[in-house]
Amino acid sequence: MRSTLALLVILATLVPACIKCGLPPADSEDLDTARTQFAAADRPSYSFTWQEGCFCGSDQIRPIRISVTGDTITRATFDDDHTPVTDAVMSNLKTIPGVFDMIEGAITAHDHSLQVTYDPDVEYPIEVFIDPSGASDDGMQLTLSSFASPADPS
Repeated sequence: MRSTLALLVILATLVPACIKCGLPPADSEDLDTARTQFAAADRPSYSFTWQEGCFCGSDQIRPIRISVTGDTITRATFDDDHTPVTDAVMSNLKTIPGVFDMIEGAITAHDHSLQVTYDPDVEYPIEVFIDPSGASDDGMQLTLSSFASPADPS
């Protein structure tokens, strides 16, 4: 309980401050360019690490290694101990095209704040901050890293 409270205090401080964290505002032109370039590469499988920052359960903020084949997440394990994620956590994970769709939805909804940074080589989102209303408890920070294609076995 104490560690959960400490984590919530830290997130309450960091999430609102992220508006100043240097992420550029997202726009549909950057999204379209990145989405097109990502889709153009022949990647039958890939993997990446997903880490979410939000006011959510502790398992949701742990780094997660995701493996994708085609358009399907085939494996998701916690990066620290390699145990499979729970079904509840799995239901919130997305493929890279799914993250593109999430960004597009935030642009379409005119969310209060949306900031995205794309990897310049692979053209996938590496930092995403979405704040639908401007309230400090409903924003989400997503960090994607360690992209590998084909998917690594870890």
